[in-house]
Parts: sequence; structure tokens; C-alpha cells
Amino acid sequence: MIVRYFALACQTIVNPIRADVSGPEEGRAIIKENLDAALDLMKKGLGNGLGSVKLVTFPEMFLTLAPAAWQGRKSSDWRDVGCVEIPGPELEPLFQAARDFNIYIGANAYEYDPKWENRYFNCSFLIDPRGEVILKYRRLHSLSTPSPHDFLDEYVQVEGWDALWPVADTEIGRIAMFPCMEITKPEVARMLA
Repeated sequence: MIVRYFALACQTIVNPIRADVSGPEEGRAIIKENLDAALDLMKKGLGNGLGSVKLVTFPEMFLTLAPAAWQGRKSSDWRDVGCVEIPGPELEPLFQAARDFNIYIGANAYEYDPKWENRYFNCSFLIDPRGEVILKYRRLHSLSTPSPHDFLDEYVQVEGWDALWPVADTEIGRIAMFPCMEITKPEVARMLA
């Protein structure tokens, strides 16, 4: 039996990483600023007497916004300036918040994974109350960013088929995630269901 709980959706205001960002250090500072603002908003929401909040969510690209201004440049430029490792040290405050408040946190960021040196992903991820990443869904349908579809055979060989359609079994139910315009692709929701 699943116990009733509240979920808090935090709609953030994001300072975007623009094309005139001078380099990785400036990009990282913007990511930190956006993460700090998102966590402050979450803490205010949790302090509003909502009861038993067990799940907090943040929107797609809540750390950077879309890399639209970076189109036409090398993907390594965006990877170096606007991507984080998941899990990774830059997201530690998010992991700590999950531990501190004993909650699940669902979020989305542009991810750099050292296993895929020359690529980056639009990644939705779920953090459990221990501060562990228990689900990563890398966007499959994308017009402007890389996708596991771009190198599917190699991706599946390394990550396995389940990495394409991850679902987490949690104490608050089975959770799957996918971002934004993928809602227009009914196959995504069907596969995750």
C-alpha cells in the first residue's frame, strides 16, 4: 500500500547561459547561481505547511535553459560550459537537500558523462532520500541536442536496454521521467508505462 503524500513542483526563474559566456568558469558560476535559487525556492515551498512532502520536482533545464544560442558551435563548447556530471560535485547541494529533507527530487540538466567523452545529454534524473541518483533518463527525441538514438548500438552495449526506459521502484510508487516535448511522442509514455 502506498501512503498518501504531497508533491511540490518548483517552477524556477533561470538565468540562462548565453552565447557571450566567456568560458567554463562563468558557465559554472551561472549553474551554481541557478541551483542556489532553485533550492531556496524549494525550501520556501517546504516551509509552507504542505504536510508530508515526499517528492519535489524542478523543470527541464532549470540550471541553464536551452543551449539555443550555442547552435552552430561545437558540442564540446556547450559540454564544457553548460553540462554537469550526474551524479557529480556541482549537484552535491541537490543531493544534500534530498538527505536533509528526506525527500525524492526529480530534476533535469544537461549531462556530461565521461564514458561518452564527445557527447552530452538532456537528462532527467531522480534522487532518493539518501541523496543517491536512482534513475537517469536521457532524452531520446531531440531536434537540437544529442540523443542515445544517435549511437544506439554502442549505447545499448554499454548501458543496456533498460537505460533507454528507466523506471524506479520507490516507497512512494513507481516513477519514470521524461522532459518537455517528448510528451508529443506517445511511444515514450507507453514504453515507460
